Amino acid sequence: MAVPEALLKYSLHLLYAMGLSSALLSLFLLAPSFLTLLAYFWPLFLSTALFLVAVVVFGRTSPPTVDKDGEGLLDYVTGDPDPSVVESIPSLNAHEHQDPHQPIENIDGADEPDPHRTSTSVHDTY
Repeated sequence: MAVPEALLKYSLHLLYAMGLSSALLSLFLLAPSFLTLLAYFWPLFLSTALFLVAVVVFGRTSPPTVDKDGEGLLDYVTGDPDPSVVESIPSLNAHEHQDPHQPIENIDGADEPDPHRTSTSVHDTY
């Protein structure tokens, strides 16, 4: 009577062990071999290895940047341009105190109507 009681006590453990062993056995019997997988995926493995080699080579051969951890990129993305670049562009400096939501006037005849435009409203063209 001690053996059946012990089996009932650990029945879930035994079922789990049997399920795991049958799953592993079926995996080894039904799954393709390692060489079959290697033969199928060798272009992917090769291209990944070449890409990683290129990353290492470019990382070692490229000169160090003067930017601190992409600070210039962050300024570019946020829209804060380099002040020396903005000062060198006269059309940007002429209107720096103007409200950004107002249209810029008198730049290359912007106030003159287009002689080829037949409509005066944007909605008329649709």
